[in-house]
Amino acid sequence: MSGGVRELRYIGAVNGATYQPSMFRPGFGMRPHTLAGRANEVESMRAGILSAPDDPRCISLILGKRGFGKTVVLSELEDVAASNGYLVLSEDATTSGLHERIIEKAHAATERGADWVSRHAPAAETTKSVERGLNIWGITVRSETSVVSPAWSLQRTLATLASAAAERGTGVLLTVDEMHAGDKNEIARLAADLQQVTARGEMPLAFVGAALPEILYTHLRDPRLSFFRRCEHFPIGRVPDVDARVFFYRGVRGGGGDIDNEALDSLVASADGYPYKMQLAGWWAWKIADAPLRTINASDAEQAARQASATVRERVHAHVWGSLSAAERALICAVAQHDEPVPLWEVSDALPGTAEAINEMLFRVTAVGGLGYMPGSKLVKLGDLMDAEFVRDITSATSAMDAWPDAQALPSALAAVSAETRSRRPRCNKPMKRVPGRCVLLGGHNGRCRSQ
Repeated sequence: MSGGVRELRYIGAVNGATYQPSMFRPGFGMRPHTLAGRANEVESMRAGILSAPDDPRCISLILGKRGFGKTVVLSELEDVAASNGYLVLSEDATTSGLHERIIEKAHAATERGADWVSRHAPAAETTKSVERGLNIWGITVRSETSVVSPAWSLQRTLATLASAAAERGTGVLLTVDEMHAGDKNEIARLAADLQQVTARGEMPLAFVGAALPEILYTHLRDPRLSFFRRCEHFPIGRVPDVDARVFFYRGVRGGGGDIDNEALDSLVASADGYPYKMQLAGWWAWKIADAPLRTINASDAEQAARQASATVRERVHAHVWGSLSAAERALICAVAQHDEPVPLWEVSDALPGTAEAINEMLFRVTAVGGLGYMPGSKLVKLGDLMDAEFVRDITSATSAMDAWPDAQALPSALAAVSAETRSRRPRCNKPMKRVPGRCVLLGGHNGRCRSQ
């Protein structure tokens, strides 16, 4: 367990006693009241950051599926670095212009009054252009634009700040979230800059990125990204039950409420160590019990578990399902028919013909959370982000829609699934042979596959 209960302001009053709302915050990337089950990972990366550049863990990637707390761990590490005097620059890779935004963050740091940063701040060039338009009724229409562009490259910016930090006995931490969604060329440039500053310049610069595990089968197959492929990887998985129990207990008690042991056991079992579902289940239990006015009991916990499961299916399982090819969906359907891990030969009809293609499919679907498979194992099961009930519901709904003569007259029970399923034809998604990536054409297309 890393970290304690976060301080939240008490508000509201019941019978003269102050209370605070639920401490559970079920949003992707939201800071939890307690960082549960991540103590080992945080401590290892903390040691690497504070020992940069001598510790190989100073360049790290956090790999975790959706809702497993990658962003939360990043935030925790940023707090640790800042409390040790590090300059912290944080960005995400979801939009273009990553390098420019990092440089802008460096400029912003100088404006916050850090003397040691200001003395070594990269200069900025300002250019102004004035464009004259037509003279209409004696009035000249003018347009004026100002463009601020960094005078230094990202590499020089990071090297200068790291050098200044070294003089003070501290360092610089750069974090980049959502690296799997970034432009591959920008990520490659970032890798080259980091390698120059850390490995060759031996500067106290630390880097921690966060990405979905599928980055191993997309970006990191690019030869230009061998720097990130070789750096320290920290997979984060399910939270152990003992930590999940403390998480629920602290969340309820920290908000001024109470929970009985049976309800606590039920919440732990239903969440199954999935951090996002833990937040959802805790939030719903608090709401259903009208806490802190009433103790959360087993009935409240059971209702909360159902609500949490429904939300996870809608926001997570459906997203994973939509990212799969038709062949990958067929494999998941075959595995979902078994309650226990199933030998691969029992689902062989849903597997490709060659060993290479089989491994490719298994690793890819496991990376996105659809399957649970260990390399070299002969068993496969449904993954962290898929469950049998969801698979049965969506496949039965699809079959019913295919057989229904009038799409406008579908039964209301299928309405929620019909809009998404009928409008989404799965992508081909086959791996490309000559370039990194997968086919973006719709499944069953004619001709060769295309990556763009």
